[in-house]
Order: sequence, then C-alpha cells, then structure tokens
Amino acid sequence: MDKNNAQINTLTFAWIADSIPALACYVDSSLSYRFMNARYRKMFSLADDIDVTSHSMPSLLGERGFSGAQDKVNKVLQGEFVSYEYRLKTGTGEKVLQVHYVPDFEENEHPDKGVRGFFMMALDVTELRLTQENYKRDLQVEVESKTQHLSQAMQELRSAQNQLFEQERMASLGTLVSGVAHELNTPIGTSLTAISSLKDKSIELKEKLDNKTLTNADLSKHLEHSIEILSLTQSNVMKASELIQTFKSVSTSETIEDATICNLSVLVENIIALIIPAFSDKNISLTLKVDEKLELLVHPMQMFQIFNHLIHNSYQHGFMDDKDNAISIFLMLKEDTLHIEYSDNGVGLNKEAKKHLFDPFFTTRPTSESTGLGMTILYNIIKGPLSGEILVDRKLNKGIKIDIYIPCTSCPVSQRPVFGAD
Repeated sequence: MDKNNAQINTLTFAWIADSIPALACYVDSSLSYRFMNARYRKMFSLADDIDVTSHSMPSLLGERGFSGAQDKVNKVLQGEFVSYEYRLKTGTGEKVLQVHYVPDFEENEHPDKGVRGFFMMALDVTELRLTQENYKRDLQVEVESKTQHLSQAMQELRSAQNQLFEQERMASLGTLVSGVAHELNTPIGTSLTAISSLKDKSIELKEKLDNKTLTNADLSKHLEHSIEILSLTQSNVMKASELIQTFKSVSTSETIEDATICNLSVLVENIIALIIPAFSDKNISLTLKVDEKLELLVHPMQMFQIFNHLIHNSYQHGFMDDKDNAISIFLMLKEDTLHIEYSDNGVGLNKEAKKHLFDPFFTTRPTSESTGLGMTILYNIIKGPLSGEILVDRKLNKGIKIDIYIPCTSCPVSQRPVFGAD
C-alpha cells in the first residue's frame, strides 16, 4: 500500500472511531497506545494534537487503575476476547465503563503466531448504572413498604386461620387463604365503587348549592341516586358479613353448647323440620329412617350443621329443577359407632368433583352463586370435634351417597347410647 492510501485509510479509521458513541483505542503488545479516538482523549483531558504513542496504559490509568484491568489485558494478549465492567476514577469523578478487548493477531489467518496488540472499545454507562442504582433503591423502599403491609395482612389472616382450623388443618390451607381474599374482594370492591360514586355526586351537589344553582330536580335526582347506592352498599356489606360468618363456622374446635343425651329420632326430625322449608321451591321429598327409641349423647348444634350442609348441597348442586327430587337419610348404631347414610337422586358428581368435594372453595356452581365452603365445613365438623370419618361413594353415576361414621366410645359408661330407653 502506498503512502497516500495509507494516510487515507488512517484518516478514514480516525473519522469512524471519532463518530461512534464510545471510547476507542488501540494498544500494542508493549501496552503503548497507537491510537485514541476523541472521546478517549477527552476522558483523560488529553489535547487533540498530542502524540498518543508517548503514553502507555499503566502510565495513563495509574498504578491502581491499571491493576484493576491487568488480568484482562493479559488475557487479551493471549488471544482471548474479553468483556467486563470497569470503574475508573478521573478528575471529574468516577466513571463506569463497559469494556471490550478484541485481540489483533500477527496474521489473521494464523492466530497461533501471536498477538501484536488489541482494540479496546468502552461504553460510558455511568448514567445508566446510576439510574439503575436509584431504581433499585426506590424499588427496595417500595418492596419494604409493601412487605410491611403484606406482613400485617398475613398476621390478620393467620389469626383467622387459627380460628378456622384449630383442630384439623387441611392440606389445602393455602387455597383457603387466597380464597378468603378473593371472595371478600367482590362485595368490598363493589361497595367501595358505590361509595366513591356517591361521594362524587355529593361534591357536585354541594357545588351547585354553593353556586345557588341547585334545583329541586337536582336534589330529587341526587336523593334517588343516593338511595340506590346505599341499598347496593348495604347489600354487599351484608354479603361480606355473611361470608365472614361462614368462614368462622369452618372452625369447629369448640361448641358453644354442652353435649346432651337426646332421642335421636326426635332430634333429627326437628332439625329437618327447621331446614326443609327454606328449600320448598325444589319440592324435595325426604325419607328418614332411625330407631325411634335410640338415645345418644350428642351436640344438637353439630347435628344441625351436619344435616343443614348435606341438604343444602343437594338443593344447590344436585337438584336442577323442581321435579322428582328425593333425599334419603338412614341413621343406625353399630358397635358404638353412629352411621349416617345420606343420599339423593340429583345429577351426581363427575370424577373430578368426587375427588375435590371436601376441598375449600371447590364448587360446581359459578363462584357468584356458591362459596364452595359448605362441604368443607361439614368435613371439619366430622373430622374435628367428632373424630369421625366421612366418605363419598365414587361408584355412583347419578345422585350422591355420603357415609358418615361418628364414634361414641368416648362417652362415659353412664352416658353410652341406650337402646329401648323409655
């Protein structure tokens, strides 16, 4: 290559290197500079017309600065491509550089013949890293704040959980926690939206009153709107309150009444007489079979809960219309164990429903119509204070059959079940 072409190529290379938004230089194998672009010279406050070959990396970076890059320089001089991040202290402060070293081999076709120098390109990422650090700091503050609120919410939820499952903590307790939040969200959210709307309308009304532009029509319209909003809010607050009471009833660690010896036939008949009228629209016929002389030590309220949840489940999930709906209840005592056999002729359960019947929040109905807690409450009554067993027949294709076994062996001898008691 002649001298003119070499000069043109050098100028072209210098122009390209000065145009890129990065620091660029070429260092030979003796660590002396052979080229620096304008950004690199400016970094070290060097004049544009300085002889760069009079500087070396160790002298320009300083002993401390070069020591941080020396192992990377050694690697590139051994033929490796190197990338790393480097913090450089300059007269104007600390700079964060994203550095790339590219080896320049003696012969491109034969890298094994040695490296005569390397190209270096460094992007100034100081502002980017500062922004990232500020973001991380702000994010950490936000996370800590959120964590504090979540911690407080979790403490409240744990307190509720201890009430819900004091004796029998089910494997799907995590599902219960998320379900509580989900179920309460709808009525509370609806109430909040309604109240916010009422507030906005009230502000508009006050402005008209202050401006003396309020008409009877405005006032009448506002009152109508207020009544609608308050009615909607009351309905949703009541729904939330009922839901909270339902959640509380899942916990069956204690019963507010003492156990008492009852005639089981009379007790169950009275319970059914209280329950069935609420489900009269489905025209349910009920068959009850129990020894009329069987007396048993029971908690009446627990018995009420058992049959209430069973019948309600048939009503809501088993019977789709008001025709030919039937429920059968058989109670018998076998070897100090009360056996309750409950069945209906409803639509039945598929394989998946039978598997998850007692799981919290599992329901075959839309979530707006059912909380999916009824059979969970029943399960916890049987498995908790009654120390019994509850099984669903998985062979049936239509209807449902549930067997409940409640041991009576914990009763004192004087209070054991008595047949033929007068």
